[in-house]
Amino acid sequence: MLQSLGREFLEQPDAFEREILALWERENHLQATLDARRDASPFVFYEGPPTANGRPGIHHVLSRTLKDAVCRFWTMRGRRVLRKAGWDTHGLPVELEVEKKLGLSSKADIERYGIARFNAACRESVFTYKEDWEQLSQRIGFLLDYQHPYVTYHADYIESVWFLLSRYAANGLLYRGYKVLPWCGRCGTGLSSHEVAQGYADIDDPSVHVTFPLRGVRDNLSARPELAELLDGAELVAWTTTPWTLPSNLAACVHPAFEYVVLSIDGRKFVMLEARTGDVWGHEFFEVVNGVTRIQVLGSVKGTDLVGLSYQPLFDVAGLREIWPGPRRHVVVADEFVSAEEGTGVVHLAPYGADDFRIAQRDGISVRLAVGEDGRLLVDVGEVKAGTFFKDADKALSRDLKQRGRLLKQSQYRHSYPHCWRCDTPLLYFPAPAWFLRTTDYRDRMVEENRKIYWAHPEMGSGRFGEWLENNVDWALSRDRYWGTPLPVWVCERDPEHWDCIGSFTELRERCGGLPADFDPHRPGVDALAMPCLRCGGTMRRVAQVVDVWFDSGSMPYAQYHWPFEHRELVAEQFPADYVCEGLDQTRGWFYSLHSIAVFLTSVDQDLWRSGELEGQPLPRLGGNLPRYAPDDPPEFCGAFKRILVNGLLLDEKGQKMSKRLGNTVDPWKAIGAHGADAVRWSLVGGGAPHQSKRYSGAGVEETRRRVLGTLASCYDFLALYSRTEGWTPAAPRPPRPERPKLDRWILSRTAETASQCLTAWEKLDPSVAVHALERLIVEELSNWYVRRSRRRFWSQEKPEDQAAAFATLYEVLHAIVRMSAPIAPFLSEGLWRRLEPDQGSVHVADFPDLASAASGVHARDLDAALEASMEPILTAASLGRAVRERIGVRVRQPLQKLLIHVARVGAEANPRAFLTELKEELNVKEVEWVVGVPDFFQVRAKPNYPRLGQRAGKDMKALAAAIAALDRETLFRLQAGGRAELRAGGNVYALEGEDVLVETLNVRGLEAASDGMVTIALSTELTPELRAEGLAREVVNRIQTQRKESGLDVSDRIRLRLSGSAVVRAAVAAHADWIGDEVLAAAPPQWVEAAGGADGFREWELPGGERLSVALERAAASR
Repeated sequence: MLQSLGREFLEQPDAFEREILALWERENHLQATLDARRDASPFVFYEGPPTANGRPGIHHVLSRTLKDAVCRFWTMRGRRVLRKAGWDTHGLPVELEVEKKLGLSSKADIERYGIARFNAACRESVFTYKEDWEQLSQRIGFLLDYQHPYVTYHADYIESVWFLLSRYAANGLLYRGYKVLPWCGRCGTGLSSHEVAQGYADIDDPSVHVTFPLRGVRDNLSARPELAELLDGAELVAWTTTPWTLPSNLAACVHPAFEYVVLSIDGRKFVMLEARTGDVWGHEFFEVVNGVTRIQVLGSVKGTDLVGLSYQPLFDVAGLREIWPGPRRHVVVADEFVSAEEGTGVVHLAPYGADDFRIAQRDGISVRLAVGEDGRLLVDVGEVKAGTFFKDADKALSRDLKQRGRLLKQSQYRHSYPHCWRCDTPLLYFPAPAWFLRTTDYRDRMVEENRKIYWAHPEMGSGRFGEWLENNVDWALSRDRYWGTPLPVWVCERDPEHWDCIGSFTELRERCGGLPADFDPHRPGVDALAMPCLRCGGTMRRVAQVVDVWFDSGSMPYAQYHWPFEHRELVAEQFPADYVCEGLDQTRGWFYSLHSIAVFLTSVDQDLWRSGELEGQPLPRLGGNLPRYAPDDPPEFCGAFKRILVNGLLLDEKGQKMSKRLGNTVDPWKAIGAHGADAVRWSLVGGGAPHQSKRYSGAGVEETRRRVLGTLASCYDFLALYSRTEGWTPAAPRPPRPERPKLDRWILSRTAETASQCLTAWEKLDPSVAVHALERLIVEELSNWYVRRSRRRFWSQEKPEDQAAAFATLYEVLHAIVRMSAPIAPFLSEGLWRRLEPDQGSVHVADFPDLASAASGVHARDLDAALEASMEPILTAASLGRAVRERIGVRVRQPLQKLLIHVARVGAEANPRAFLTELKEELNVKEVEWVVGVPDFFQVRAKPNYPRLGQRAGKDMKALAAAIAALDRETLFRLQAGGRAELRAGGNVYALEGEDVLVETLNVRGLEAASDGMVTIALSTELTPELRAEGLAREVVNRIQTQRKESGLDVSDRIRLRLSGSAVVRAAVAAHADWIGDEVLAAAPPQWVEAAGGADGFREWELPGGERLSVALERAAASR
């Protein structure tokens, strides 16, 4: 006998799921899945490591569900999935949290506090919320190995990172340079390009046009007197949105090939591009008054004519910090990076731009800073004091320039500006010494390997990620911080050109002559280790920087197993990943770092693999000996992951981004406590394509729990209930599927088709398609149609073979659905499976239904396209009929006389008329009329399908819409039946198909109609006294059945009835007494009493039309 699920799942989902969690804990669920797949080929999943210094939110439930569901699916496909957890424990997120806790606000504060104490505090803080992450992940069913996680601050992990960096150095791809980097003054460190990409925000900045008066023109152009005359007293006009950079002005840059005009305006002369003059001066300057304009063109010069001229700087500031020596300052230079699309054609160069710094180095310009590493002014500039944050200096500097006549125009300029992705401080671009990885050397290979990756949503791979790779710049590797993997570079004090990158602790020990017994590779201990220079005998000391945390996390395929120092075979097997999944922001974060390091290691660093050994031990090539899971996998793949799913943002109900500031965040624990993890998982994944942003709705989650999961549970309980009352067990003989009734064969075909759709969807990393296919099967096809139309078959002993077919079919369908649901609803699926197959262990090691495998319980031979095509219009008609009843306020329990149905197009093998009896019962009508030809029982009105026709018709759209509105009924129904029609509009002929036209149904008297364009139905709405009486009798049965259930009676119990009601109710009951007795299992006709009210065991019910009914019932002496 099948054990009932009971009401606990429906009423207390949280308690039900916690029982499943306890079961998994007792059985060591993860290990059980690994044991069950001990000899299977691996499915490799990489877990992107979260940082555990903040609590997880509801958006983490989405990404972790997608990770878990795919891994569960592939386990059910017979693969072994290790699922190693990981923690990202270094970097600014941790440091900023600790700074806040300790009351520190700058690098100077940290160094006064002590690096050792600060890093110790960081180490203590990294797992502040580790339990929160683990508990929430476990609660939502995310199966991970939390007992053996990789931790990025562990010494073994750091040693593997050092080894990877040493390989970059060995290939000449690690170098130091002086480059302008995106820089956070608050954090005091540079950022890599993929970090910058995560922190843009739209802001308003000042847009200013300033002047640089040329000086010494006649002396410099003495050989060209006409040019000297033209330019004498002229001012260069430059544009910038960063006034704070003007005190550090280096030079003015023009384009060598551009033509510049010399303008005369109100006695002053200006030099700029003529096409941009309108940006500076308004239309009044160009109006002709008395035959002249205020603005006059005196002549023109080439950009090369201006090169070498000097000009008066905007600010005369002493004490600027020189970081690059040069003999020249405040001169005009030329470069082709100057654009004519914006600005004036004259660019103000400052140290805070990459092109600016490049040109200064090339042309011998002295580079001096007015703003330092902390983003604050180093010296007083006019009324702006030293220590002012650079963004706060803009207004005062602009005001100063205006007062001195050097500001021509000022406005606001809205643009996207980079902010620190961790502390939200506006970034500046700062010239700093740093260490880089020369990723541009293998950029083309990264692009090539990306084309081999299966992106679930290709536009992510070719667009956001692909374009990022094509525009790749060298990786700014070093960070001027404290808590991180120390950069393993030692530089000679005697000759800084001598430097070594250490690749292991063994090498470090040998070079330093030993290591402390309690050696910790972090700062400051590692900073104290010195070694002799092997080139000159000088002393080498470690550089102060740490490594970008994205390099840490991107090293996880190797460092998680301490490769190559240990587990070489395992890493070779577990590389590359078959699947990774993270949020949209990781396309330029973790996804990039994984891909970049992997492509270098497997395709650039050929020396590593040439001998097949490392330090005398075999070194298996990564991924080289593994059969992959798809036959179309590229034979030579050098990336870190082969398939990738990207999830979008999770927004609030109004479509706004969730934030604590707005107060619209959702507590995941409350959501799960209220609805259960299965409902949250199902709702989030089913809410649209994973890569698209979606809204979280608590009401929507509850609707999913009730409508989908509750319906599945109810279908199972229906089977369990009647299997007990009828004595059926899964071991009972089952009629052969081909010999079962059409309704059974139809639901088996739909189950097989859905299994095929789900399997394909999961393999293509399109889980929302799988979820939607399952929803339709569970709700619309199994519950609303198959079970409703088969109910009597389960307790009808008159046809034992038909009853056996119904039981077998419902069991087999549920058997498949539970397995199909397991990846997305692991708890309910487990609970149902343990009842369907109590001796078969967990559903999560059962076989996922597969038409290619008869052992999986679904068969290709179950597919019956003709049968499905026959049923499809019937289901549509039933849905339309229910909608019409709801629209006119007539319940399905109230019978109606007639249904008319018209189907515009029926396939050659389809026979919908075979199911008219089921449709008649479903919609509770006395007769069904199948209408052939053009139906005349309603009127229609047509309008264009604008999304399909708008772009095609263009300016003819209005005329085409009028022509469509004028179409006659015959043409419309010919279109719906698959025909074509040609319409003339605006002198053009348009060939239309059925999908180009939307048909609206208009009712006629006595009928209520509805149509979906293919199927059209109409219900007669007249209610005769006989129909009303039957409807009232059905309402009486409904109330008695409800009272039976609430009284705790078994479905097989016979009852005795006492009733009280009006003469109308009595008459309705009397007219349908036999039917009512059969439906409610009454042992005898009801006993009628007068005015019972609520006394003596009676319960009062309200019926339609204002009628009232009182019911008292009790179990009869004997059961059926």
